[in-house]
Amino acid sequence: MVSRSSRRAILGLGVALSISPLLLAVYACEGRGAVPDGTESEPETPDDTLDASVLVPESDGAAPELVDACAQILRPAADCIHPSVTAACEGGWCRIPKGCFVIGSPPCEPTRALYSENQAQVTLTHDFEMQQTEMTQATWQELGFVNPSTVVEAGTQHPGQEAYGNCLGPTCPLGNITLEEAMSGANALSLRSGLPECYSLSKCTNAVGRGLSCDDIQSTTSSVYECPGYRLPTEAEWEYAARAGTTTAFFAGEMAPGTSTANSTLCRHDPVLEQIAWFCINSGGYSHPVAGKRANGWGLFDTSGNVSEWTSSQYTGAAYGPSPQVDPMPTLATTQVLFRGGAAHLWSTLGRSASRAGYGNHGRVGPAPSVGVRYVRTLFP
Repeated sequence: MVSRSSRRAILGLGVALSISPLLLAVYACEGRGAVPDGTESEPETPDDTLDASVLVPESDGAAPELVDACAQILRPAADCIHPSVTAACEGGWCRIPKGCFVIGSPPCEPTRALYSENQAQVTLTHDFEMQQTEMTQATWQELGFVNPSTVVEAGTQHPGQEAYGNCLGPTCPLGNITLEEAMSGANALSLRSGLPECYSLSKCTNAVGRGLSCDDIQSTTSSVYECPGYRLPTEAEWEYAARAGTTTAFFAGEMAPGTSTANSTLCRHDPVLEQIAWFCINSGGYSHPVAGKRANGWGLFDTSGNVSEWTSSQYTGAAYGPSPQVDPMPTLATTQVLFRGGAAHLWSTLGRSASRAGYGNHGRVGPAPSVGVRYVRTLFP
């Protein structure tokens, strides 16, 4: 059970963009490709415009030693098998088979978080289905809820910022929802399908679509993975689905040459990301109708942009740890609940598959209207 009492922190960007003072060069990994059969391609020579190295101090106080950061990519164990990646989608839902993958980003991925994105081997022991697109405003309203999607007027969120927000229409992604509203939508989908609800919400104020906030939130099963109804994905499920067997910064490839800490919050062109996502350079600041860009290998659209998507996992500022993980974060987050996937008004670096830069607390939306949802359901044998 979650008890918030009077503490309600405003949503915002997490500390996942913190940078080490030891990071003295921009670096990038080349040659990190898809791993549909559990293998990974060997790194090639980095682009000449980027320095694939990092200075690491020696423990005895001697001069720093130059090491190849790309050589530190985590190699999964031989029994960590990723299934073949094919699109198996029907009726707006895509089947994602169970398997093993590496979550997080390698030390040589530009603009990565220093502590919270360290790589770990993760095994998901269950097949699941995931919405092919972000929840649309039409589907949300079919569930009987008020559409909360909105526009932020110029200058009201950040000084000097242009107006931005959600497109408004049946095929536009839902935005501006609280965590409780995302959970309510999952319960409504479950009831409509004759499935058990995955969440219990009580002591609530406001209606769904009007800023629903609840003091008591529970999972109806001891592990979120065990619920047979519709629910929010865990962070591990989300990244596994978004990567679709790839190990690059985006599922379609690496980031634009020259991307660095110094320009990580600038709105820069990225030819790879522009093929697959709506973000600040091509969106005009607004979300766009779903499925307008190229899908990943599972058949999922808009995993790197458009609106961010709620998960049920908690951001702690730390990564998963060095040990292999099996079905991680099975309980509901209490605070700092992660959302994933970039957003239409944000910069390219937040569209990386490993980016953990966004989190929010119960009863709050944010940042502004850019958070929506994409539901999943465990598929039992």
